[in-house]
This record gives sequence, C-alpha cells and structure tokens, in this order.
Amino acid sequence: MPRLITSKIIVLAAVLLSSVSGQDPQAESASAPSTEIQSLLEKQVQEQHLVGIAAMVVRSHTIVGIATAGVKRQGKSTPLGSADLFHLGSNTKAITAAMIARLVEAGKLSWTTTALEIFPELGKTMHPAFRHITLEQLLSHHAGIPPFTTVTVTLLKNTWPKLSGSAMKQRSRFAALVLKHAPAITPGTKGLYSNAGVAIAAAMAERRTGSSWEDLVTSQVLEPLGMHAIFGFPLSAGKDQPWGHFETDQGFIALQGGAVPLPPYMLPSGGVAMALGDYCKFLQMNLQGLRGKDSAFLSAETIQRLHSSPMQDEYALGWGAYQWDRVPTSTHAGSDGSFYALVALQPSRDTGIAVVLNSAGKRSREAADAVLNALLKRYAAAPRPMS
Repeated sequence: MPRLITSKIIVLAAVLLSSVSGQDPQAESASAPSTEIQSLLEKQVQEQHLVGIAAMVVRSHTIVGIATAGVKRQGKSTPLGSADLFHLGSNTKAITAAMIARLVEAGKLSWTTTALEIFPELGKTMHPAFRHITLEQLLSHHAGIPPFTTVTVTLLKNTWPKLSGSAMKQRSRFAALVLKHAPAITPGTKGLYSNAGVAIAAAMAERRTGSSWEDLVTSQVLEPLGMHAIFGFPLSAGKDQPWGHFETDQGFIALQGGAVPLPPYMLPSGGVAMALGDYCKFLQMNLQGLRGKDSAFLSAETIQRLHSSPMQDEYALGWGAYQWDRVPTSTHAGSDGSFYALVALQPSRDTGIAVVLNSAGKRSREAADAVLNALLKRYAAAPRPMS
C-alpha cells in the first residue's frame, strides 16, 4: 500500500551525497538561473520519464529562479506552469507549526501547554502516559504518539477512524480517540515521527482559540505573508490544475484527487497545496529568522526554536534538523502518494531550495534528490555572515 504521507524525515539523510561548492555562484540574473533550472528539470523528465516537476532557489530576500518542466497530466500536452498548485504533503507540518508559534508569541498557548490542560474532559479516559505531553513534544514527534503514516494504520483496527461532524469537531474526537490508547513509545524518551501528533497539536490550537485549523492557518500564516493556498488537492481549485500520479511498474496512473483520501482531521499534517511562488515566501521567512532577523511575523528566536530539536536529534518542529556537508540544514519531504515535495534550507549559505512533482514513487524521489543535489552544488553560496 502507498504511504499516505511519506515524510519520515530520517530517510532524507541520503539526499545530499555530494559536497556543496564553497564558491560564490555566478551573477544571479532573473532569467539565467531559471533557464538553468529548467534545463535540469527537463533532463530529469526525460531520464526518469516523469510527468512533471518544478523547482525554485531562494535567498532570504530574493528569488534566484523558479522553473517547471513536463505536463499537468500524463498523456496530455498542457505544460506545467510556475503558478500551478502542488500538494505539499507533510511539508504542511511546518506551516502548522508556524501558525502555533504565532499563537505562542501572542500568549494564547505556550510550548509547555499540555493536552490535558486543553482537554480536561479527557482526564478519566486519557492514558496516564499522555497526561503530561506538551505542545512542543507533539509538534517535534517526541510525545510517543503512534505514527499513522500508512493506509493500514497500526491502531484502531488498522484503518483510519471514521468520524463525523465538522473538521474541527473531528480533530477533537480524533485526539480523544488516540490519547486513550497506550503510547507507541514512552513520551519524552526519543523521537517517533507521527502524523497524529501534529493533528492533536492543531486540535489544541482550535480548542484554545475557538477557530478551525483552516481559519488559523489563513489568518496567522497565509494572510500575514501574502500567500495563497488551498486545503486539499490541486484539482479542487480548478480543472486546469495538475493531476496527481501514482507510480506503478507499468508507469504513472493519473488520479483526479490524491492517492488516498485524507481524513479532515489529518489535514494539519499534510493537507496544504500551493504554488512555488507562494511557498517561497514561507521559506524566505524561515531563512530570515534562522539568519537572526526578527520580523512582525515571528521573532528570530521563535523561528530558530522551530528548527531545533528539543532532544538534540533530527526531529524539530515541522522540520528535520541535520548537519549536511558540515552545514546546519533544515529539511523535510512530503507526499500523499501522488505528489512529492522536498525542501532544504541552509541559513549559513542563505539558500533555500524546493523541488515538487505531480507524481510520487521511487523515480519521483530519485529525481527530487538529484535536482536538490545539483541546485545546492550550483547555487549554495559560500557561508555568509549571519545578522
């Protein structure tokens, strides 16, 4: 069965196999880098027989280049465009974490707020091991929550629980359902990647504010950063958007929706789609904070906390925290099984790269890895002073 959200971030350790050049890049005109990126993407489409792929390179205050190659749907001729939407999969987690960080800075939540504080009615049913798990532990995968990473979920009779009511009510009910079972591992001992943990954190934000996750992401992230996004798959925004594609031995199969319908309560872990031009604003905001710049959106201290693991492992808050090529690197990948997204930020080199495809599977992952490697080698600047 395909993974519903394929961003168990430790698998990305193989992405940056090549060392990154320490040389400054050539002059970054608006057109030349995009042309170079497009040539790289077109090569991948041909060699890997891909449907479509897009990529961008950003600095903290500029866009180096954005390019696309391939088509929106297998067997059709309509090319991908730079304004097309791509499903971000588990890269949504960083957006959910940023939304919650804004609520923390506003004093509506704290990183140490517990699930029991938010849901006191669960006092009698919550498993004792979960009584003290915190918001930070949930967002950083240190709360011991079961993973919920595949279609055949290992809890609750091996299926996604069917819940009724609004998306907001479903998240509250999902939190109650998960928290009454024993943890997968002892909370606070080590990281265990969990889609359910992020969904529970979103439910906590909803209960505290009285607003849905969708409304909170819109008011706290999209509007302040001037971004547009949808909650769902690209085709739900219009028939001219890219189709997702599932990989088989016989090739790619076009799917009108995603590979697997995502329950509403799980959207905070993997339900956002947007164009690269919008996504770059989010990546630039993170680069600026990682490089020490406070903003009206979030303080540099808060952004740096989002990118740091509370337990000094690879699990940060919506991000993976690594040392690649001896350089601190924040990274994440995500997929529903029909789209794939990969991102890496190197603040000391003031470089952010995102690669997205309207397909998923082995060839799609290999193509994203190859493009990310090549773009880092070509455009990652020599270390620059942090502000």
